[in-house]
Amino acid sequence: MKSYSKSWASCRLLIASTALAAGMPAIALAATEPAAAEKEESADAIVVTARKQNETALEVPIAISAFSEASIQDKLTTGIADIADFTPGFQMQQSFGRGFDRPIIRGASNIIASDGKVGVFLNGAPYLGDFSSLDLAAVQQIEVIKGPQSAVFGRGTLSGAINVILKRPGDTVEGKVSATLGSDQRREVSGFVSLPVASGIGVQFGAKYYDIAGQFANAAMPGERLGDQNTLQLTGGVFLDPADGISANVRWLHQRDKDGMYAIALQPASANNCYLTTRPYYCGTALQPTSYAINSNKLQYPGISRNADRFIGDVTWDIQDSGYVLAFQAGYSDLHEVVGTDQTYDARDFFILGSAATCGFVTTIPNRLCTQSAYNTTDGIHRKTQTYELRLSRIVLSNHLPWRCLPQRAA
Repeated sequence: MKSYSKSWASCRLLIASTALAAGMPAIALAATEPAAAEKEESADAIVVTARKQNETALEVPIAISAFSEASIQDKLTTGIADIADFTPGFQMQQSFGRGFDRPIIRGASNIIASDGKVGVFLNGAPYLGDFSSLDLAAVQQIEVIKGPQSAVFGRGTLSGAINVILKRPGDTVEGKVSATLGSDQRREVSGFVSLPVASGIGVQFGAKYYDIAGQFANAAMPGERLGDQNTLQLTGGVFLDPADGISANVRWLHQRDKDGMYAIALQPASANNCYLTTRPYYCGTALQPTSYAINSNKLQYPGISRNADRFIGDVTWDIQDSGYVLAFQAGYSDLHEVVGTDQTYDARDFFILGSAATCGFVTTIPNRLCTQSAYNTTDGIHRKTQTYELRLSRIVLSNHLPWRCLPQRAA
């Protein structure tokens, strides 16, 4: 005779108690049903990859905010910086043009021009460098993960991580095109198209062009405008699903940014109104400058010139439906960046070691011409990075509902 374990008996007791609860007045049942349905639609339906596997928002034991493709469009989001406006505990500190964006999660931020406490990732692969010009046309979801994430994403995630999940081609042709025209001669066109080529093979292409004229007059250079920005982004990808449980893809992203000098002005100490025992400061809301003067003609290259190529690839294998998943991911980036800055922040010029008369007798300061001030600097970097990850994980299926009990045969 077949016998069953005690767990089945306890499950029958649970079912009996559930049936008893069902006999309560209908008014109590009607009060709880909408809340339960709303919770299941809003939380259970959101699938996140914060722990490098597909889970619902209720299953992830960390604080996370997820934005779907539809949510990104509804909020008119054009970049990661806009996501901060809708995420508690996440802010974006933007200064010095598009070269020094700093994400802040739970009050901890990166040092300017360095990788530190908040990491940005594309499909789980590190995205190193400035991300303000990253196009979101082919983005499926953005996840803002709060708290230390070094165990999952690696270093540089002491206070959190931002994971941008890109779309994959489906069984049908899909595409999107958007265009924007605005003041200051703003022009922006972006779009992508993905299509199946054969069974288990798909490709994707995308492009973005963005241009805006300077909004501020440069008093030091008549006729010049400060704050102009220009971006060109190209993307491409090949996606393979050769067999059940196996998927692979490789993506290429090319970004080229050419920005002029950003508008910035130095407030004189005489304008400070807060005199402490150490030194004077300005207390209250600082007033926006009424004029700007930048010695852009003294710079070898004023503003920012950035050229980057990135490759992201991964292979995932669900091992014989065993619940174990073997995944390999690789990332490569090649970044060239030149930044020219007038650090006087006004029309004045300061000479420390040299001038036109002494150039032949002194050693010039690196990254500047001898006839220029030491405050007129042009710095360049060439950064190549490679990242690899091999991960074996187990898919854990959790049952939230108490009545999901199955008979278990005793040994």
